[in-house]
Amino acid sequence: MKKFSFKLFCLFLMYVLMLPCTGLTASATEADAEGILSSIITFNKESEFIDFIPASLTHRVASVTDITINFVGMSSFIDFSKAGFDVDETLVKYESSNVDVAVGYEGRILATGVGTATITISYEDKVQIINVTVLDEIPESLIRSLETSTLDSLKSTSSESSQRLAIAQKAMDMVYLRWKPTKNVRGWKNDKTFYAGTTYTGIPYSQTWYQVDDNEFMSAMDKDDFYSNYTSGGKIMPKYGNDCSAFVAITWGLPYQGDNRYNTWKFEEDFEPLDSYADLQKGDAVVTNTSGNHMFLITINFETPPSGSDYNTSYVVCYEQTPYQAQLTFWTYDQLSKNNYIPISKF
Repeated sequence: MKKFSFKLFCLFLMYVLMLPCTGLTASATEADAEGILSSIITFNKESEFIDFIPASLTHRVASVTDITINFVGMSSFIDFSKAGFDVDETLVKYESSNVDVAVGYEGRILATGVGTATITISYEDKVQIINVTVLDEIPESLIRSLETSTLDSLKSTSSESSQRLAIAQKAMDMVYLRWKPTKNVRGWKNDKTFYAGTTYTGIPYSQTWYQVDDNEFMSAMDKDDFYSNYTSGGKIMPKYGNDCSAFVAITWGLPYQGDNRYNTWKFEEDFEPLDSYADLQKGDAVVTNTSGNHMFLITINFETPPSGSDYNTSYVVCYEQTPYQAQLTFWTYDQLSKNNYIPISKF
């Protein structure tokens, strides 16, 4: 059983027990769930950014850094400017001792599950070892309450609010998709295996021509080629799934298959940027084409987080398709800024 903090459990239990007796409206219920979430989330300032100070392989003592990430879906980012030499970040390699706890790629260490893992970062003849401890996970039921509490009452309207909720609902369906392969499926770059008979959560990350949503993915599991090895650009990956831009395009109702599909460049070209991260609302997105090519969807924006913890910072709660499968993530404004993310909106 996954570790689950007593404080988080008590706060969520209070929320669940309160609903039947308060007569809360749908919108009030959502606001209350959002308040519970905001009171739970805290960031570890020391782990938000990590200096890359590796040791040479010729040295007997390795460079070791210990970090704690408070919640699954939070990230630590590597600052290569402190290395003391120029680093070509495209040549940096990452290896995780447990991809179900933490993964490393493109200057990012992402918490994927509760537990401990070791990330080994290597560049030329230099190595830095990051020991990662992930403490907790936000329960799916709390996140679902945020997205579903007002959706039913707004489905019959054509308001912008209902459209935003529908976008978030679709993203949530892909993030919390349950699927159980009958044969092993090789994950992104063959770095993870989805084992037969095991239930997984989240549609897999893939960069094939077979970009699909959650319903199409479940239907594809009955196809003969679902378990076939697929290689694109020299990378092994699941044949069916979606990448970051297809994930957002699906939720926004845009083309996500074929030559006319939306990629990160097309998103940046076709949608005007918002003035600031503070303007991001449910159903909006952020995109970068300078710190790699990546984007993801916003569901909650905590521009002014509650006070009371040692470290308070503005942040967003996101639905993100990223190796090895879609998941709920959290980004601070500083992390967005330092990775050159541009806020955009469909509306």
